[in-house]
Amino acid sequence: MLAQQAAPTAARGGGKAAKGGKGGGKGGPDPWAVAEARGSTKREAAGTLAAAANLSEEALRRAPPMALPVCSAWWEEGLVAAASGAAPLGASRATELRARAEQLHESEQQAFAAAQAKKHGSDARFVAKLVASGTIRDRLAALQVQIQESSFHALPSVRQLVSLAQRPRPEIKLQAVEALLAVFLRQLLPPDRPLVPLEKQRLGASPSDRALLCAHYEDRLKALYGEAVAVVSAGAASNLPHLKQRMVSGLHEMLSARPELEHSLLPSLVNKLGDPDKKVASRVTHLLGQLSQSHPPMKPVLLAAVQRFVLRPNVGERAQYYATIFMNQLVLSRAEAPLAQTLLLVYLALFASRAKDAGALK
Repeated sequence: MLAQQAAPTAARGGGKAAKGGKGGGKGGPDPWAVAEARGSTKREAAGTLAAAANLSEEALRRAPPMALPVCSAWWEEGLVAAASGAAPLGASRATELRARAEQLHESEQQAFAAAQAKKHGSDARFVAKLVASGTIRDRLAALQVQIQESSFHALPSVRQLVSLAQRPRPEIKLQAVEALLAVFLRQLLPPDRPLVPLEKQRLGASPSDRALLCAHYEDRLKALYGEAVAVVSAGAASNLPHLKQRMVSGLHEMLSARPELEHSLLPSLVNKLGDPDKKVASRVTHLLGQLSQSHPPMKPVLLAAVQRFVLRPNVGERAQYYATIFMNQLVLSRAEAPLAQTLLLVYLALFASRAKDAGALK
């Protein structure tokens, strides 16, 4: 199944990953290449390959069982539960637990890799080889396949996707960001709550290995998503129009789909009202309007962010114009009288600012 999902992309990429002789991913150097380098015959090389397979089978027999389930919607498993009456861990206690959590995570990843090898066999090795030596498109497809296998065990693959998105080449950045948006927004992020960092988890004085593993996973996932948000926010400031437009749309998608890191995403999107490209600023006005319509409870948050932006010193006239267009498009009900009052005060402050500037020019 794994190979069927990744193979079409490999075929489009010219099949380089299937032919690669640089190694078999996590399995180490290619036994054929090692044997031939020693001047061996094909029969000797076959013996080397068989020995490697036997060692792999022995490792599979000795592999420990997994502590976490293979699942997609990890938050539905109910494994990240606060201990009764427990206080948040705090920074110092979280630091103490991280070393143990990292060891547990490493053991869990080894157990998952062994389980995948038992279940998928050559398919898992093929996908691993795509990740190690395939084209960029092949690697992205293979990483997404690995992530889809189990959310709890996806952190290494997500880390590789983030690293690809951080590359300077625009075409690689675009493809990697598309993949990140897909896995985060469709699979990895809870739909109704933000992720909890380790220092705010309530695990009690002596957390179990499983509870610590779950808390560590959520903590690392939050950090990786933060890196992805930083990549998209930086890309929105690109000088390349097509890259900038896609990253601006990405900011909107992240805000609209999940509540995670809203405090970082919203200012990044609102700041694009002052973009020198009129098309970008106009699109941001439209995207903010869409947010207010699809998520009515966000109206006060949106207005507060635009208020902070538009009343800042030295904000350009064009930026104020696009911000005013957004505010003018807000649809308010009778139940939103406080919000209407805030909107009126923003208008008055903006008019006062413009009148002051006009008087200074006389």
